Amino acid sequence: VHCCVVNCHKKWSKDSDVTFYRFPLLRNPAQADLWRKRVGRKNPDGTDWQPNSNSMICSLHFVTGKYSRSRDDPDYAHQYFLRITYEKERQTTAQDFKE
Repeated sequence: VHCCVVNCHKKWSKDSDVTFYRFPLLRNPAQADLWRKRVGRKNPDGTDWQPNSNSMICSLHFVTGKYSRSRDDPDYAHQYFLRITYEKERQTTAQDFKE
């Protein structure tokens, strides 16, 4: 299992604290379409990429680390690299203090 967001290379492993979420294709097609648009993928011929039942987004793209079904919640649709950027900054800061 891997995250389908462009430039995200997270893969599932049993030791990881990253969670993966399937597109809500049947349960909420409007939400799934919003996710698809934010993934940033195109097919090789330039047409819009379409998720399938195995397409997943990792928890690093959600503000709280998990998606919400509520339209009013910022986690209704994932953010591009919100938590990944934060974690990299935090790691860099931690390394700066070690030196």
